[in-house]
Amino acid sequence: MQQWSINGPAGPEKKQSVGCALSSPARVAGLAAGLRVLLAVALPVAPFSNTIFAPEELVYRSRMEAGAPFTVYRDLARPEVREGRPVVRITCRAEDGSQTITMLLEGKGLRPLWVELVRPDGLLFSQVTYYEQEAHLVEKPGQKPRAVPITPQTYDQRSLFWALRGYPFARPATVHFDLLMPDGKRFRMYVRLAGEEVVTVPAGTFAAYKLEMGPADLPRFIAAGFLAYFWYSKEERPRFLRYEFTGIPGQVSEALSWSRGPDHREGGGGMAKEADRQN
Repeated sequence: MQQWSINGPAGPEKKQSVGCALSSPARVAGLAAGLRVLLAVALPVAPFSNTIFAPEELVYRSRMEAGAPFTVYRDLARPEVREGRPVVRITCRAEDGSQTITMLLEGKGLRPLWVELVRPDGLLFSQVTYYEQEAHLVEKPGQKPRAVPITPQTYDQRSLFWALRGYPFARPATVHFDLLMPDGKRFRMYVRLAGEEVVTVPAGTFAAYKLEMGPADLPRFIAAGFLAYFWYSKEERPRFLRYEFTGIPGQVSEALSWSRGPDHREGGGGMAKEADRQN
């Protein structure tokens, strides 16, 4: 059975996280042409909603397993308009310089349009471009794109910390969606509200929603070994607090700090209070 986690398939495969990078002029030109097609498509209702209406920064730390060192990541999410349609660009950089990932997400439901991983030397390592019925993966430099079938409810594994903020917390339900991994494997998943509790992370102590995510097509007694839990703050626009994966003991991510700029919506609020950063 293929084992998965928020940081990619378990085992000898490369560790990856969310992030973003600058692109070469050729890649930017190709992306712009593709976006004209992608943004013109009327997609079905997304399972999650967009909660990013202002520039936001999330700083968090992650480790792959118990005893492993933490790596600090810095995500910057910024609403933009492309071809007259709203999108969200998320840039994530590992502070140790090991990787940078750019994600461009559809503005209404944060479904992926394009994800690119860039190496420390600035060269393209891998790229995924999402179309209506398939995703094109470039898994190694110079490799021809490989087409993978997807559904309109497909999300990229590297966008989960942001996408799951749009879960319908006010009207909890079991939500089904597809999750595409960096290696091109696609899993049918569910996410549900598992409860509310107080959680402590380096950013502080918060009243939180707890989400449970797992494989939708496995019997419960098997799926129990592959569950992921996400904690989000209880507020109008929930913020990511913590992640754990039952399949790998000690695999965890937790928030260090956030900041949020002025809300771009009419009547929106101002700068959110930034939590004291602790390492």
